[in-house]
Amino acid sequence: MGLWWQAARKVAKAKIEAVEARTTFRIEDVPNYRAELEKEAGKGKLGDEAWVATRFGKVNTAVQEDMEKRLQAFGDEGVLTFLSALDGAGEDAVVQPLFSSSAALARDLMDRRLFRMTDQVGAGDVSPKHVHERYGNPFERARLEAEAQEFAGLGTEPKVLLWIPSHEMRLKLAEVLVQQEAGIAPFVNYERSRSRRGSDIYDAHERLWAAYIFVHRDVEPAQEKMVAAFLGSRMGIRWRRHSYFGGRPDQWPLRLAVAKVFRKSFKAPVEKELNRREGQLANLAARGPKGVRTFDELCREVEASGRVP
Repeated sequence: MGLWWQAARKVAKAKIEAVEARTTFRIEDVPNYRAELEKEAGKGKLGDEAWVATRFGKVNTAVQEDMEKRLQAFGDEGVLTFLSALDGAGEDAVVQPLFSSSAALARDLMDRRLFRMTDQVGAGDVSPKHVHERYGNPFERARLEAEAQEFAGLGTEPKVLLWIPSHEMRLKLAEVLVQQEAGIAPFVNYERSRSRRGSDIYDAHERLWAAYIFVHRDVEPAQEKMVAAFLGSRMGIRWRRHSYFGGRPDQWPLRLAVAKVFRKSFKAPVEKELNRREGQLANLAARGPKGVRTFDELCREVEASGRVP
């Protein structure tokens, strides 16, 4: 993201500086700013060739080619060494924090300070295709990660990571081309014509799909809950380990705040408190996770509702 922003400033200086001049400009919102700029430039409306010809389309191509050249020149260890040295690569106060975040991640990986998996969801819980199409874009993931970190009060250094693989990533064996009497066909089709094994193989590979939430090892359990509640609400996903938050992920942040403020356990006690204060909490429930930026802010509003008899 830092390389993209740096390159974009060179070809669209006025646009980038206008964004940076906003009184509300925040480095953690750079993925959102990029999305705004690309949408304004026509991404999603123009055809592929027309989009690539735009200023920001050219930025994407240039940055991608630059990264490919860098990665091809290094081995795995070399890539990590390159990334870990990005602390001093930024040319100004805006780009530098983005590079510093990448450097911190690389150093953690080199020193084996690995993130831990805090939750997951599988093909039996959601539509892998829908989840990947909606949230698989790296910049959409970066936006969600940054917002989840802010909600949980984790600062701007990378502490939350989403892994959302393609829904087709584990289907290579099923789709490999094989020679048969009638010509060349995918292995799954060849097996289907002979037995049910093709369908069984294809279905088994589809079931291997899973998406994950990872958090930095210094993230506390209470903060993990905030992250899962936020991502569940924003993505509409009932993450497995936190499914006890309830059947409606859109209510998870509010339910978690009610549990903390009124010191209630989940299930019946939280339900009772929500029902008892339905009127006072209705506005908060309607606003959802976009209505407040942090969990602490949400708790203060819930606490304020508790002063109403």
